[in-house]
Amino acid sequence: MKITDLGDGLYFAKLILMFIFYYIFILYLSLIAKYLNIETYIIQLAQRAQSTCLAQAPPITHAEIWKSMICGNPLSSPSWNQLLTQVGLIHIIVVSGAHLILIKKFLNLFRLNRPIVCICEIIYCFFTGLQAPVVRAFLSQIDYLNLKSSLKIIFVIQLALCVFPSWIKSASFQMSICASLALNMIALNKEKISILFYPVIVQIYLIPFLKNFSLVAIFSNTFIAPIYEILFLVLGFLNFLIPVAKIFNSLADSLFVICQTINLMPTNSNHNLEVNQNWFWIFLCITLNWRYQIYLLRKKALKY
Repeated sequence: MKITDLGDGLYFAKLILMFIFYYIFILYLSLIAKYLNIETYIIQLAQRAQSTCLAQAPPITHAEIWKSMICGNPLSSPSWNQLLTQVGLIHIIVVSGAHLILIKKFLNLFRLNRPIVCICEIIYCFFTGLQAPVVRAFLSQIDYLNLKSSLKIIFVIQLALCVFPSWIKSASFQMSICASLALNMIALNKEKISILFYPVIVQIYLIPFLKNFSLVAIFSNTFIAPIYEILFLVLGFLNFLIPVAKIFNSLADSLFVICQTINLMPTNSNHNLEVNQNWFWIFLCITLNWRYQIYLLRKKALKY
């Protein structure tokens, strides 16, 4: 028997045992959540937390940007919404899992204990009204018996849907799953792929949810999104402690000008990709990532 065959056999045996345990746990959790109507109570609590957060919004021109990033409030301005969508930067304003990850990395700079960081993350989840992408990102940080990344994504999907079954129709939840799969693929090829190609991979995974596969979006996500996303989050939370609302407002003004400028660049908007937003695409992406991981395991085994 080849070492790759033995390795695959042990891996799949372990995988089957883990999934039996997980599905029993998930089934038990689903029954409890349905019987106690947990989703309703949690959402009511999250709505109160979000209202408290919104009450702290600074009195500035672009207060809606602050409300959207910090409190998960829908972006109401048509001009902002349309412009950010066209240049592919809507995700830096609308609450996403990336915001939670950035918050975690920022808190880790102060070498805080893991429980304190976890509490801060939970508070942010509730401040945003328990938005699906943020909750999914939080659940993804938990170590599920050393599951491989693709399998962890599957388990997190099931775990989230147990408590919040209504998310199965949520486009933002589906988008966050595809984005996490894209990041998983990037992580698997981190040494082979240039950082300049990261936005391209993310856009490919998000094809069903994009109005167009835009070169402008690739440019803006490579050079603009990282800077503004970090600055907005830092200034947004810093405003709870010291008055930096005017700086936040000026930053929003500069972003609007930059977006208007790059929106004049030629795009391929005539070649819009219309794909139904469904779980079949997510299944294909998960299958691709999982099979690629198996390929890497085989390749690694052949070296020894």
